[in-house]
Amino acid sequence: LEHAFAHVGLDWRAHVEVDERFLRPADAAALVGNASRAADAIGWHAQTDVAALARLMVDADLAAIRAN
Repeated sequence: LEHAFAHVGLDWRAHVEVDERFLRPADAAALVGNASRAADAIGWHAQTDVAALARLMVDADLAAIRAN
C-alpha cells in the first residue's frame, strides 16, 4: 500500500480504513518470501523489487482507467 499510494502522491492512511472486526486471528501480520530456492534450483533472480512492481501496477491501472 505504501509504495502504490506514494507513487501517486497520497498517504495511504488517509484513504484506507481497517475494521478490526474483520481481522482473523490466524491472518499473518506480514508475508515474506525467500527466492533462494528458486535461485539455487533454476538460477532465477528477481529483476523487479516490490516498490517497482507497485509502480508498474499503479501505472497499468491508471492507463486502463484513462482508456475507458
